Amino acid sequence: MATGAVIYSFEGQALVLPLTNKMEHPSEMRGWTGVLTTGIVLVTTVYAGCGFYGYITYGENVKESITLNMDQSPLNLTMKALLALVLYTGYLLQLYTLTTSLRPLVLRVVQRKSAESKRMTTLIVDYGLRSGIVFVSFLLAVAVPNLENLIPLIGITSGMLLALVIPPLADIATFLPVFLEERRFCQIVFLISNNLFFCAIGIFFLVSGLETNLRRLFS
Repeated sequence: MATGAVIYSFEGQALVLPLTNKMEHPSEMRGWTGVLTTGIVLVTTVYAGCGFYGYITYGENVKESITLNMDQSPLNLTMKALLALVLYTGYLLQLYTLTTSLRPLVLRVVQRKSAESKRMTTLIVDYGLRSGIVFVSFLLAVAVPNLENLIPLIGITSGMLLALVIPPLADIATFLPVFLEERRFCQIVFLISNNLFFCAIGIFFLVSGLETNLRRLFS
């Protein structure tokens, strides 16, 4: 369960490369004082602080989301409102990669069937696609209000595949033909053994974690 939840927390990594490519100075993303490092430090500090003080305050009765433990006092209502504001302003940024990937496909279909101008069609697709994705997310949140079982399941499946299974296989498929052509046998051995090691770890956690999560989900 813990492995899936931890891997799930890293799934925002898909935003790093697209945002870097859109920056005016991409080099500012890296480094000890770069955008990525600063953002990770701030987010980790906030998350760790919420977890630590939440457990200190509520103890063993702490729930999956700290907001579920809050009463209706003015201070707690203010905190909930601020959290809703953060989600409202930042949620679409997390969907940047998804909307960027789907936009050309949807735009091509709509332009083929629409009599509107190209500019108007583009605006409709942009706002409609983003609104539709947010609405689907809202429906999923309503349908599955308790996400403590679903988050580890997503993390241990898609997250583990994207983190420890697919990248090693892609690395082998990319560089093995080059090394074979150049007869670099030492690097071939290192490439295969190193990638298969991480791939085996990923498959182990994937199978064991999936079994544990499914057993808990249907128990």
